Amino acid sequence: MDEAVVSSAVAEVQLLVSGDGARLDRIDPNLDDDVLRLRLDLSRVECLECVLPPELLAEIVTSSLRRRVGDEELSVLIEDPRRPAPLK
Repeated sequence: MDEAVVSSAVAEVQLLVSGDGARLDRIDPNLDDDVLRLRLDLSRVECLECVLPPELLAEIVTSSLRRRVGDEELSVLIEDPRRPAPLK
């Protein structure tokens, strides 16, 4: 997978949340397992209700990244502080 395309796609979806003061940051640069891990940073957000709900955000980000990267197998995991941590 082309790293430049992935970085560009992440920057594009960043625009979805930046208007509300949030950030999407990559937390794992390794895409060998076709999993892109992102963290939602809400530390500068004044209105948490204004940020897309977690499920909708994940759906939109995954769809957009798959389209841009051209990989329907790509999984996107978003660490969202509004959701409990998944069980291991």
